[in-house]
Amino acid sequence: AAEIVLPQLVVVLEMQGESSNEHEQKVTGAAVLLQTRFFQGQLIKDWNMLRRFVMALCRSDHNDKLTVHAVLVDLFNTFQSTLYTIPLEMPPNKVWVEPEGAIGEGFAGYTDHPELLLMLVRMLKLKANLHWRYSLMIVHSLVVMLRQDAPVPMEVWQVIMDGMVSDVSHLRKVCFRALGNALEMIQTHQSSSKPLQLINNKHESASAPEHESSRRRIGPGPPLPDKNYHDWNGCTSVKPERDKTVRRKHFPDEYQTEVRACILANLSDDAFMAKLISYLSVTQSGRSKEFVGTNAQMFKGLFKALGLPALRVFESFLRSVNEDPQAHTRLSSDVFMGQQCLASELVGGLVRSMKHWDAEACSVGEELVKTVLGRVLSTPETESTSVWSACLRFAIFDRHPWRIKWLTTFVFDMAGGLGS
Repeated sequence: AAEIVLPQLVVVLEMQGESSNEHEQKVTGAAVLLQTRFFQGQLIKDWNMLRRFVMALCRSDHNDKLTVHAVLVDLFNTFQSTLYTIPLEMPPNKVWVEPEGAIGEGFAGYTDHPELLLMLVRMLKLKANLHWRYSLMIVHSLVVMLRQDAPVPMEVWQVIMDGMVSDVSHLRKVCFRALGNALEMIQTHQSSSKPLQLINNKHESASAPEHESSRRRIGPGPPLPDKNYHDWNGCTSVKPERDKTVRRKHFPDEYQTEVRACILANLSDDAFMAKLISYLSVTQSGRSKEFVGTNAQMFKGLFKALGLPALRVFESFLRSVNEDPQAHTRLSSDVFMGQQCLASELVGGLVRSMKHWDAEACSVGEELVKTVLGRVLSTPETESTSVWSACLRFAIFDRHPWRIKWLTTFVFDMAGGLGS
């Protein structure tokens, strides 16, 4: 009887009736039943039903009572992870019976994964007065369904970029994390594109310039063992094998180029950047008054994927931070600390991403990092000390000492010159 009862429960979620206690009780009762073990097991076994359920849940925005909102959000959270874990190749489980008077697409129209994502995007675009809770629910659905084995349409990337400058702080936080995770997904390699090599007398000339020596030019030596806790002073003995049959990445070069172009086009828009920096650099805009690692990770993905063009977009802001040594006395605490937090997150992500750049781009990044840190260390204020300490911990964590030698040398030289 599940093929009859389950569609009836799903349709109740999107039914538009009078604002009465009876209607609210029906929606609440359907949501509670759908969270039971039996109906959960039936719902997650069929993409036709799961697609219909997601669309009905996101279309239930006409229920404006807070108690109903809470029940529907709890129902969404119950099934949120399922949208990512179930395989796309799962065959239909049942022939669902369409209830009379149902609206929407029906229970047997699922074609592929991108089609479902585009339906959610259209719903988000068409409803101008959509309550922020339901906008958040739709964006959460899109974010969870970003998968390694299925490239998502460009419209989804645009939704993420638009959400980063949304007026709703909850939506911005979701989109910041989503962009960082999505950028990690489209990368096709885990190590640096040009792995740096250890220096020794056999492989490197003693007459090489200090700048080149510190960078460890490519040679026949062993690679630096980043993210390994054994053989720290040498190369790893055995490289662990990865199971490439599980959730294999499927992102052609043309798709990656299109994604990068979409992101860079938004970052090149002055209005977009003004909003983004404003939201990320003022603590009253909903950002934390501390170094946020997820933001730094997002910037690391941006700089890694886009390279030097992404740095050029943020360069003017970074150079303006602490340009006035007395800025901390003139700006409000919220504005000053927000700027320090954003700058520290940019620097942390930049340092960790530069191992994927060529030598010329690295020199530009190093010069900018030294400029920012030099001003920070020479500014007579202690309010942002914890923020920049967290930035440096993030930048050098799990990195081979040779790879960040230029940074540690600069910081220690600055500290010595200041008499610290």
